[in-house]
Amino acid sequence: AGAVIGVVTGVVVLSAKMGTSWINKRLTVSKPFATLLAASVLLAVLSSVDPNVTKPSIPAITEASLQDKTNLRRCVLRLVGTIVTIGSGFSMGIAGPAAEMGMVIAKAIASVFGIVNAQSVAQCVLAGAGAGVAANFNAPLTGAVFSWEVSRRLVSPHDDRTCVPSPNPCCICV
Repeated sequence: AGAVIGVVTGVVVLSAKMGTSWINKRLTVSKPFATLLAASVLLAVLSSVDPNVTKPSIPAITEASLQDKTNLRRCVLRLVGTIVTIGSGFSMGIAGPAAEMGMVIAKAIASVFGIVNAQSVAQCVLAGAGAGVAANFNAPLTGAVFSWEVSRRLVSPHDDRTCVPSPNPCCICV
């Protein structure tokens, strides 16, 4: 399951990066005012469809993923919003949405593979988040450290001495 999570997440994040690049090169450079206006309207529509689209937070997203509250529709809306936002020249990073995409993909792949054990699902979700970050920065070790950090904070958010290693197939797969 880990290899599939890494590959699928890598393809989705790469597609998002290519989409932002395409919008930036084709539209923002040639028609900056029209692109900013259209992007603003589209982002307002996305926010009206789902108000939670504009509230990204890695710890909140991770906890929602682990508690079976993931929302594929919200993830797709956030992906579209991310592509439009970054491609149009607005200030935003893709690391958070990439991690969320990885978590939602990992949750779906875990269910396809029949993984139901809560700890195994959590490991898949954390590996998906790491795969998203790794694919975004083209740095597998960064994804592994990110997953480790998130898993450590979930177990004990106020204790800096807690070390909980997490298996991270994103290191191998992306």
